[in-house]
Amino acid sequence: MNAKEAYEYALKRKAPFPEGESVIATDAQYSLAYARYILKEAWPEGEAAIATSAEWSYEYARDVLQAPFLLGEPAIATSAEWSYKYARDVLQAPFPLGEPAIANSTFDSYHYALSVLQAPFPLGEPAIVKDAEFSYCYAREVLYTSFPEGEAEISKDAEFSYHYAVNVLREPFPLGEKEISKDAKYSYYYASYVLKASWPLGEPKIATSGHYSYLYALYVLNAPFKLGEPKIAEIADDSYLYAKEVLKKPWPEGEVAIATKANYSFYYATEILNAPFRLGEKVIVKDKDLHDRYMKLFPKPAFFKY
Repeated sequence: MNAKEAYEYALKRKAPFPEGESVIATDAQYSLAYARYILKEAWPEGEAAIATSAEWSYEYARDVLQAPFLLGEPAIATSAEWSYKYARDVLQAPFPLGEPAIANSTFDSYHYALSVLQAPFPLGEPAIVKDAEFSYCYAREVLYTSFPEGEAEISKDAEFSYHYAVNVLREPFPLGEKEISKDAKYSYYYASYVLKASWPLGEPKIATSGHYSYLYALYVLNAPFKLGEPKIAEIADDSYLYAKEVLKKPWPEGEVAIATKANYSFYYATEILNAPFRLGEKVIVKDKDLHDRYMKLFPKPAFFKY
């Protein structure tokens, strides 16, 4: 009978199996399982085997002992993942023995600093700086200030360059601007929330998005954005809002898109044209409420042909 068979026999009996314990105690996984599910308490006879495994040592400490497992710490300390989790879940304190292993992992270095040390982890910073997201998060949530060592990696990502500028530096991040300018959304955000001014470098990319072109015109330029108008004109809601809130007058270039939506056609007629919107009448007539309201405002022959 091997360790697996002995453990499964005990599990089937739902009781300890003293005759099989010597063989169970030769296997880390089944020693842990025997202590956890059969004995439901510490099992010194199996600890030597358990202590050969980082994962099972961590689980034995967490689930069985609910306390540190000193015999297993050398094995735990060989693994970044289990060292971090042992520190977080069992010790609820730093685990110096495991820090060299933790420092090899970007993920575990960041989380060890954030959740265990609640302070910088210099040993892990060389790993953290390899990742844009974790470099940004380390600056924001651990350092609470800029992280120059991580800026080169942050600058390779538009999203985290923007967030680093707005949430950490609270000022422009020139190193990241080239990458930001490749993304319409973050170019608009950067202009709006960081620069609080027009940003010519980002305008070509903003202009590829009708929605962000409209927002850029409204909230940043406070004026028309000619470069973005072709894309704005492809979208009904943005075309209507651009005419109403930016141009404050009719906008023929956007009328084809507006005319695809009953509600925007109705409001374009009533709030901007102050006159019938012939191009949109075919969709307005399909909405009874809007049709009735439209007919009261413009009762002349507009709908005779429908």
